[in-house]
Amino acid sequence: MTTSSLYLNRLKALENKSRTNSSGPAALGKTESVPNQFVVKLKDGNKSIRAFETMSTYGVKVVDSLETVDRSLSYALVESEMPLDELRETLITLGLAENVEPNYIHKLMSIEPDDEFYIRQWHYQDISLPSAWSLTLGSELVVVAVLDSGVRFDHPDLAGIFYSTGYDFVDEDSDPTDLNGHGTHVAGTIAALTNNEMGVSGVCWGGYGVKILPVRVADEEGV
Repeated sequence: MTTSSLYLNRLKALENKSRTNSSGPAALGKTESVPNQFVVKLKDGNKSIRAFETMSTYGVKVVDSLETVDRSLSYALVESEMPLDELRETLITLGLAENVEPNYIHKLMSIEPDDEFYIRQWHYQDISLPSAWSLTLGSELVVVAVLDSGVRFDHPDLAGIFYSTGYDFVDEDSDPTDLNGHGTHVAGTIAALTNNEMGVSGVCWGGYGVKILPVRVADEEGV
């Protein structure tokens, strides 16, 4: 098991809640996992040899480890004959782990939204976007600033996707309404409401978290 595959499996195991609503695909079920393999969220990022040696005395073999880029979280891929609940209780009691989950097997699926003009968005197939949607639909922690001709706030396919009203550097006010159309198009490509039987599909499956911050820097002529 490579670190990269551990990372993908860990992403699946760390989901705290299903991403489900009337406009999005149901979360993929956690129904299949690698037998006797578990992903351990190490307490306080403890990746020391001593911690791993302690695990081995309980019949827990460390196969691989992973640390996030900012080193704030550390994980270990382990093998054990213990049932999940017993392993979790043992490692938490020993002060070695915060949580233990099965090493879920994540299979890419192709998700096809029902938006009216999705069939014309041929470029989404070129970047394998339907498969990417099975991994993530975006994050509410992400705000995308669109520096363009502004946006149409009344567009039905953009309802609720804005982080704030943004700013208009052309007229120097807080109303970046689009008088050209290009900025609205770009905002829609990023985060248009998706799977709502209308308009286009957003790359970030609009409505699932990614927000748009509109910044008008071009006038009605696109200048």
